Amino acid sequence: MSRVADCPPGTRLLTGDIARVPELLGDLPRGRRVLTCAALLDVLPSSGIRTLAAVASAAAAPVLFSLTVTGAWDLDPSDPLDGPLRRAFDDHQRRSGLAGPDALEIAVEALRTGGSTILTTDTDWHLDAGSGADLVDRFLRERVAAAVEVRPDLADPAADWLDRRRRHLAASILRIRVGHRDLLALPPAPSRTR
Repeated sequence: MSRVADCPPGTRLLTGDIARVPELLGDLPRGRRVLTCAALLDVLPSSGIRTLAAVASAAAAPVLFSLTVTGAWDLDPSDPLDGPLRRAFDDHQRRSGLAGPDALEIAVEALRTGGSTILTTDTDWHLDAGSGADLVDRFLRERVAAAVEVRPDLADPAADWLDRRRRHLAASILRIRVGHRDLLALPPAPSRTR
């Protein structure tokens, strides 16, 4: 998280609840507003993403949404259970109407509708034993727990999968790519009247 001391001179760092975004941006002059968040969109409902996009469009604010998960995670060596676990995990991310792995596409569509120019780039995470065994083990355990929550029939196969993956990790042969994308949206240039 940025600290105020890290911001350029004259910058006001405003943080707050999503419901306060219009209020926080409201009194800032045009050209001095930027809306940014990290690792947030996938845990919002589609309506929350559209609200953020509408607020940004109304405020003519550039937007930087970073570290949005795409739902892609690939493991090397591969395993037949990777696909079913990934799909079950994605279903878990979409529970209760959350956007989950669809978040980036929802944001892109909403911001384009508001006239913004959209740029996206991959910001994937790459994990292996060098990333820290505890971190990788946590990643694996959390995927299994979420997948089994929506697909209880995967409990036994997932436990075996986790054992295999832990052996791969201990042998330093496990490589994981976790898909993320960053999105930059630039509002349309203000129209000039003559």
